[in-house]
Amino acid sequence: MSMQSFIISHPKLAKLFMSTRSAKFWKKQGERYALKVFRNAAENSKAYKKFLKKKKINPNDIKTIKDFEKLPIINKKNYINKYPLNELVAGGLSTKYTVEKSSGHSGGSFFWPRTPEEDAIFPKYIEYSFIQFYNVDKIKTLVILTLALGTWTSGEKMAEALRIAAKNQKNKMTVVTPGVNKEEVLEIVKKGSPMYDQTVIVGYPPFVKSVIDEGIKRRINWKKLNTKLGLGGEGYSEQWREYMAEKIGLSKKDLLGISGGYGAADVGMSIGREYPLTVLIRKLAQKDKKLAQEIFGVHTYLPSLLQYSPSSMYIESNKDDELVFTANAGIPIVRYNIHDKGGVIRFDVMMGILKRHGYDVYKMLKNYGYEKGDIWTMPFFYVFGRSDGTISIGGANIYPENIENALFQPVARSINAHKLTLEIDENMDTRPTILVELTEDSGSLTESQMAELQIELHDLFLENIKKVNEDFRDAYRADPAGCDPKVKIFIYGQGPFAEDKKKIKRNYIYKNK
Repeated sequence: MSMQSFIISHPKLAKLFMSTRSAKFWKKQGERYALKVFRNAAENSKAYKKFLKKKKINPNDIKTIKDFEKLPIINKKNYINKYPLNELVAGGLSTKYTVEKSSGHSGGSFFWPRTPEEDAIFPKYIEYSFIQFYNVDKIKTLVILTLALGTWTSGEKMAEALRIAAKNQKNKMTVVTPGVNKEEVLEIVKKGSPMYDQTVIVGYPPFVKSVIDEGIKRRINWKKLNTKLGLGGEGYSEQWREYMAEKIGLSKKDLLGISGGYGAADVGMSIGREYPLTVLIRKLAQKDKKLAQEIFGVHTYLPSLLQYSPSSMYIESNKDDELVFTANAGIPIVRYNIHDKGGVIRFDVMMGILKRHGYDVYKMLKNYGYEKGDIWTMPFFYVFGRSDGTISIGGANIYPENIENALFQPVARSINAHKLTLEIDENMDTRPTILVELTEDSGSLTESQMAELQIELHDLFLENIKKVNEDFRDAYRADPAGCDPKVKIFIYGQGPFAEDKKKIKRNYIYKNK
């Protein structure tokens, strides 16, 4: 058993250890881990050996973290897609015990082999999280997993981890895994939840919200069932968290009853997650624009804020403010850019920022009922979302290319440009939205013509995305209402297209402020 696994297996020890380490300790842990991953890749991955040779880099010259930081950044385009899968894998594909799937750029998927070692700690991590967040060692808990199952990374791995945690007789939890079957989820809630002290629903935020909304329509009393939400796959706003807290009757003092984590098939499931401190900081930043500006560089909209262990993941941000990951995996990744916008902040730096703005977070968290041991000194990272031209809904990525074939159809001849975005309506539902700009010479359309064109384009785009994007097809089948794209039409040079004529390169993703 590794030291990390041993510590996280003992809750009292974990609290003491994780809350008393210095920022300097975590920095050294991360640097040691990064160099270890590099050596593994340089020695055991045929693809990375070739990559280094092509870049004229001698692995023996990489001795310090300063040397490491000079290594080229890799991504899917310049590395993963350039080499055969068997060469990317450390030790070859046949040495790996399982393979997981992620969305591919052109609609196909990419497969990520895993080693037993990298997955070994995940069940311990999940068990500790459920003890820490939901007190499953003390409270009879029904856990309902609504993540997509099959070869998708999150669902199957989470199901296995939860079952392992439930096998521990110290824990009072029962796990059921309906996946993204809303009717089955609600049936389980109606028949099973009353027999437990609390119900924890785990899933993608939009799907979980649709379950809660439908349950309210069917007169399910979520507050009486003491409902909690464990989220992943997509970010959400503080307004969304507060909206959902009201729906399920969550106490305002419970900072963990609605919380989530960050993971990706490329780099692993347990990269980081929300803790009482991260949720509190985000709530403060929502109300204090100056604080938000200093932490995130913006104040108009807030990214997800999480903490991570440098003992199992090394995170940097590049000159474009994109997160760069280094991790030991079936395909070891060294300075891998997943194209998520964000940044990294040391614990001591974050505490300094909060202090300058007049916040004593230790005292504030004590008022919420959290002890010093609940405040871990690990570094923070924040994530705005994808910067590589994608939006994500229901755990599936949608690319601008997914709708390009539809633009060649007769009904789309009046389209000059398009963008993808996510929009949140007054009910806090998130929907994928296709913004369409008409050509300059398309003339003015009547209200009825505009409405007719909107319907035609919706049907055209939806069928095309389902045709070329397997992951979206699965997500839509599971939750058609949540994944159904909206179409908005703008006359030439108006709305989100107003600034495009000043730019040489088009931006196909529109970020709502």
